[in-house]
Amino acid sequence: MFQKGYRVELSNKSVIQIDADEVELVLKSVAAGKPVKVRQGIINPSYIVCVTEDRERREKFLEDMRHEPRERLMQGMQPLKDILTELPIHKQLT
Repeated sequence: MFQKGYRVELSNKSVIQIDADEVELVLKSVAAGKPVKVRQGIINPSYIVCVTEDRERREKFLEDMRHEPRERLMQGMQPLKDILTELPIHKQLT
């Protein structure tokens, strides 16, 4: 099964990708009117235009998986939290 990814679109036309477990945090921050820290950065709720499913990220994943073994395909889309922990800067900080 695929884990859904989401995108937060801001009024300056930039997009921040978030995982499914971060959607509730973002929605609570909008209700409270306070900034929220997600894996990709800090979001000021006054700039949020909408939160939608990230179909582009899913389609890229499916395209990348076209030539991968079936076992890898069954694992699903890799959450951002796993991608970010693999970055060299993260390893230096821990």
